[in-house]
Amino acid sequence: LGPGIITFNDTKDYGWDSFREQGVKLVEKLFEIYPKNQLSITHLQLRYINAVSFNILDENIITYIKDNLKIGFDFPKELFSKSPIQEKPSNLNTVFSFPISDPNGTLSLKLANGKHENTPALIWEIIVQSVDKDIPKMPESFENWFTAANTIIHNTFFNLIEGSLEKKFK
Repeated sequence: LGPGIITFNDTKDYGWDSFREQGVKLVEKLFEIYPKNQLSITHLQLRYINAVSFNILDENIITYIKDNLKIGFDFPKELFSKSPIQEKPSNLNTVFSFPISDPNGTLSLKLANGKHENTPALIWEIIVQSVDKDIPKMPESFENWFTAANTIIHNTFFNLIEGSLEKKFK
């Protein structure tokens, strides 16, 4: 909690019911303690960060993403066959953003290589955010926004991992 910002994280023993309840209470308390009519929300965001062990130096991360998340990146074969450029990337950092209508805002999918628990990993974030005119009436409509944002993220996550990767998250 700081000037103009509030963040709520839950990383251990996550469960949606508990997370929703705590998030809603946090927003309610914020509106209770903040001076009346002086709190202006300009940005709401729900972000889930996921990771699977993956060493980008050992395997081709593009192939892994295509096979496990069903997202394809295609580069012209000539880029590699007619130059000294190697086909396997040494780093990944990309973002896709899509407009959404319930809740109003944007769904972003960030993919990157990094570390999780000190082990090389593929990290992907699924983010729903609403800004300015897309912010619901606060605090009254926050729980509806929060639930809709979670539904979008939940469905996106399970659509992406369906298949062999899903077994790692069971």
